[in-house]
Amino acid sequence: RALAEARAMIKEKAPAMESMLRLYSPAGRAALFESHAVYPQLEKAFARRIRLASGADLVWDQTEALTVIDVNTGKYTGSTDLEETAFHTNMEAAEEIARLLRLRDAGGIVIIDFIDMTDALHRGRVLERLEQLLRKDRTKCHVVGWTKLGLLELTRKKMRENAAGRLYEPCAACRGSGRIYTGLPAAGR
Repeated sequence: RALAEARAMIKEKAPAMESMLRLYSPAGRAALFESHAVYPQLEKAFARRIRLASGADLVWDQTEALTVIDVNTGKYTGSTDLEETAFHTNMEAAEEIARLLRLRDAGGIVIIDFIDMTDALHRGRVLERLEQLLRKDRTKCHVVGWTKLGLLELTRKKMRENAAGRLYEPCAACRGSGRIYTGLPAAGR
């Protein structure tokens, strides 16, 4: 049944790749997701705090109305020039944000609180890079631009419930402010 569902989805979304689809049979090997360390990667990608390679981090909060992403330098101190550190951190964050928007299938209004930059050229380059990355997204994205408060505003078409909503359920004990991992039903964890 799962193979038939996957085949139907591939046929619809990427017909040229249909011949690559194979049924995985463990036959004494570890389960597919465990052999490729999928669960730790998902936990990392859907965490609230995402560490970047430089040591900086993103804090990702999803609400009913919008997604808010805060960029922090964290352990990354970069050079002695604070403007350069902010610029390099923001460029790295733009790359990861574009990737995670697709992976998490986040939709609606997205507000990004990049680290403050005083150089207008740096702000323009961060905006330009994010726009360039979002053009690769199959889901329609529109970068609105910088707000008066220095936040970057964009929209991403909401196609269906975001991916986190399919992997997590609200915690009953805290009335929805926390999340409980429900797993991937088709993965056979």
